[in-house]
Amino acid sequence: MRNSRLVEYRGFGVRVDKQKLNSATLNAALHKVLDDPSFAKSASALNRIIFSSPVKAGYSLRHAINFALENPHHNRDLPALPFYQLYSLDMIALLFIFPLCLPILAKWYYWSCCKIAYKEKEKLN
Repeated sequence: MRNSRLVEYRGFGVRVDKQKLNSATLNAALHKVLDDPSFAKSASALNRIIFSSPVKAGYSLRHAINFALENPHHNRDLPALPFYQLYSLDMIALLFIFPLCLPILAKWYYWSCCKIAYKEKEKLN
């Protein structure tokens, strides 16, 4: 949804609703994009912006990877994390504990609902 809205906003494409997607709507959208020169103009303007960027795509990623490989002991000003956060043990524990507690919570909920229903039945009698 976000990408399709961005494409439509930038003027180099149209959005097609997923619920209304069929061959007719897709064909109409394709013809609209291919036949209207404003879409090609917007796409070429974006193409010029991307390829005239001072930093080429992928260069900064390659630079960061090479820097990390050449300087393995450089901490890059990252905060010192506790052991359990460094290896995400808090999240792993949560993912293991939650399924174990789920049946207990379900039984408690069922029991409390039955208790409430029993009280309501007693009031009616």
